[in-house]
Order: sequence, then C-alpha cells, then structure tokens
Amino acid sequence: MALKVEIMPAGCGKKWDDQSFGQVVGIVVHHNSSCFKSLRFIYVKDNVRQQLSKTYGEIGGKCEMIMLDYPTEFFIAVNGCYSVGDRIRCVTFVTNKATYGPFGQQRNNGSPEFSFKIAGNGPRNWISGFYGTVYDGDVETIGVYVQTETVSQPASFKSE
Repeated sequence: MALKVEIMPAGCGKKWDDQSFGQVVGIVVHHNSSCFKSLRFIYVKDNVRQQLSKTYGEIGGKCEMIMLDYPTEFFIAVNGCYSVGDRIRCVTFVTNKATYGPFGQQRNNGSPEFSFKIAGNGPRNWISGFYGTVYDGDVETIGVYVQTETVSQPASFKSE
C-alpha cells in the first residue's frame, strides 16, 4: 500500500504524478546554481522492466543521474529549500546507503526548508514514487509516495 505524503506547501503550477510506475531505481536531475530545474525518474516494474517517466520541468543547466543499487538500495528521505510562491531552490535525495545532492542552489539564504524522512532504515517502508508541480518551466513542489508493509491476517483468523 502506498501513502501520499505532502512535504511542502501546495503549488499553483501544472501537476504531475508518478504513483503507479513501480520501484524508483534512478533519477535524472537538471539544475543550475540558482534552482532545481527538472526531474525524470527511472522505474522497475515487476522486478524486470525499466521504464522512464516524463521529464517534469525544463531541461537546462547541469545534468546528473542518480542510479540506485537495485534492489538493495531505496529512497528513505528528501529535503531541500524553496522560495515562497516560486520554486524549489535545492533538493537532496537520501537512500538507505547514500546521500545524493544537494542539487540546485547550494546556500539556503534564509529560504523556507522542507524535509521528509522515513523513521528507521528497514526494508519495510521506502519512498516508492514522487509527485509535484511545475511552474514556469521549473519544478515548483515535490511530494512522495511511501510504500508501507501490508500486514496480512494470520491463516488461523476466521471471521464470524
């Protein structure tokens, strides 16, 4: 089961959502010294096929790729800073094995911050997808889907 988690204020830009693509195994990031430009995700579906998402935001600036050590590495946190009413200025992605970033503006300069981290590093919960908005060609907001362990009923349980 995946839970949708809002980690920063809602934006007014065009919405995007990658809920149902599969397990995130990579991210292509475009950024420059002042902001975070675009995202594109790489997914594995049914443990076999890699699939690319659309590019969210405009391509420009420096391009970097994060490739996870699938299936043992998974996203557990995302944090960064943004300008109110504007867009994400910087973002960092964290897995159970490494930290990637920050991408975008390296200094905070008093901008509001956002942060989300899954408590504990066990394989039961992980960030399984992303959603957000794009405004004026840049990624404006970002949110996450958290995959949670599904608890099944014991075989001896019988409803009456």
